[in-house]
Amino acid sequence: MRFLRKVLPVFVALAFIFVIGYPTALLIGLNKAQSDMKDRSRWEQRSVMPLAPMDLGNADQLPFLQSIHNTGLLVNGNQPLSLSAILGKDAEQKVVYTNLNADSNVSLLTPAPLEGEVDGQNRVFHTDRAFSDHPLYLNGRLLNPHFEKPEEKPDGVIIEFNFSSSDGVFILNGKLLVEGEDYHLDDTTLVTAEPLPLWTSGQEPDWGRPLRVSGDYAWADNQTIVLRDPPPVGARLELAASFVAWAEQLSGSVDGSNRTFHFAQPRLVTTDRDRVVYVNEQPLNNSGTRLRNVNDNELQFGLPKPEGIIVMEERIERVLHQTQLFPDDDYTIEENTLTLVNALDKNQSLRQYDYLILDSEFSRIVLAKAPEPGSVVWTGHYKVYDRPGCGLTVFECFVTLPQHPVPLPHWIITSLPDFFINNASVFGQIAYTTFGSFAALVMGGVVGLLLASLFVLIRPLERAFLPWVVASQTVPIIALVPVLMLILSQFGITLQSSILPTAIIGGYLSFFPITIGTVKGLRSVDPLSIDLMHSYAANKWQIFFKVRFYAALPFMFASFKVGAAAALVGALISETETSNSSGLGYEILGRVQAGNVADLWILFLISVLMGIMFVSAVGWVERLLAPWMRKV
Repeated sequence: MRFLRKVLPVFVALAFIFVIGYPTALLIGLNKAQSDMKDRSRWEQRSVMPLAPMDLGNADQLPFLQSIHNTGLLVNGNQPLSLSAILGKDAEQKVVYTNLNADSNVSLLTPAPLEGEVDGQNRVFHTDRAFSDHPLYLNGRLLNPHFEKPEEKPDGVIIEFNFSSSDGVFILNGKLLVEGEDYHLDDTTLVTAEPLPLWTSGQEPDWGRPLRVSGDYAWADNQTIVLRDPPPVGARLELAASFVAWAEQLSGSVDGSNRTFHFAQPRLVTTDRDRVVYVNEQPLNNSGTRLRNVNDNELQFGLPKPEGIIVMEERIERVLHQTQLFPDDDYTIEENTLTLVNALDKNQSLRQYDYLILDSEFSRIVLAKAPEPGSVVWTGHYKVYDRPGCGLTVFECFVTLPQHPVPLPHWIITSLPDFFINNASVFGQIAYTTFGSFAALVMGGVVGLLLASLFVLIRPLERAFLPWVVASQTVPIIALVPVLMLILSQFGITLQSSILPTAIIGGYLSFFPITIGTVKGLRSVDPLSIDLMHSYAANKWQIFFKVRFYAALPFMFASFKVGAAAALVGALISETETSNSSGLGYEILGRVQAGNVADLWILFLISVLMGIMFVSAVGWVERLLAPWMRKV
């Protein structure tokens, strides 16, 4: 029963941590996951492109086709084609997408030359131009291009990249990677022979990081195709240089006055520079044309086209803001010159667009000029935000968070073995911080006991200096450390390797509770005991050591327990501020700078355990020196 009484509080404390830890981790983590789901920059993008007719056999699996099959049109390059010219049918006869399949013989018009041996072993082929958006056929069968990219981004350090499967081949920057030479596989993890150069998410396309060819083939760069399996000897491999495709027609009335149209797919990517919108066969300018001043006149600008949407662009803190300007209210046009009502600021500029995105969420655009009746408004290519990159539900995004602000308790426990295996030096850091905290507690204890004794024995000294002792704790530690560094450096003390700053800062924090608690304890003596000692003709020192000291022990040891925790905090702060590479504080600082939240929580746990051990050590000394205070 006695052992159970000692162990039970520990289990109760751990159970409390678990009970509080899970809802706290979920509350904070789910909120972060929900924020990631709303952040469009974290969504996976999908390209909507014209499809070769042989693609249409998978129409049931393509929401793009299902949404446009009644409004789509056949195109060859940027040229819309009539159905009668292609299929030999009356143009007024209703032809839906199910009629456009391999049997229609409308697929490949002109093949592009491919360089590469079809010998049953080679899987790398080259083209003389960029055809990465054109279909590829093997013996008349349309091949499926697809690749998988890892979540990890090359940073010049990491060499491990995780995939969902190890099947297929891997490519990087136009090259087919060779297993055993360029990489090796650890289950589904690709381990490169050396770290890859830094790659950022702003780079397009994804060739800057290793990719797994998960479909029939993938493009390793603009002119290199890598097949998952080598084509058999004598096979006919054809890449379409020119082909008839089924394209999307934008919805909207073409009556000569309407200028607003909708894409079939929602969540348009506004930064998509490859987006192509056509009116008949004329492509519209996607990036806009910057207007130039006319004869250095601050109000007048030359117009490259008579019609266009005028936008004022302003970059504020690296963020581009666009404001549409309107005729008469903001400017007037005479011949090919635009005159502003108000002059621009230095950081403002004007652009003329053929069309402007009104609502990216519902993919709505407005054209600068209304198409003539009978025109066809269609798109050859655009990107949409397809789905959140973290998952389809908030909980999926929570689980896949790269860094959890508050990890689930069992995640911390399961990661402990790997942490200590991969960071064996942390044991030395713990020992160093432990020694520094002990030195700080000794220094703070000596100063605190000395001050408390002087304050009790000499009352005027207390009235003079106790307010300053209290005021000393109002000085911010982060301001005190640099001053201490300057002072110690004058004496030739190397702060990055010396334990003295740790002892001073920790002692500075710990002496205050020891001083105040000991003063309270020395004054807690029963007045009758003092009168009794006076009746025995005891002097001040005898009363101090035989009565006051023993009465102060409960207060003193309680103060030392508070001081032990303060000494540890001071040691950690000193190690972080002085960049002492030998302490646990420096380890914590390194994880903070690296953004490694998981390891950071383990270091927090180690710090907590160290604090508990220090307080328990003070309790052990209390039981050793004052056994009469032990509770039964």
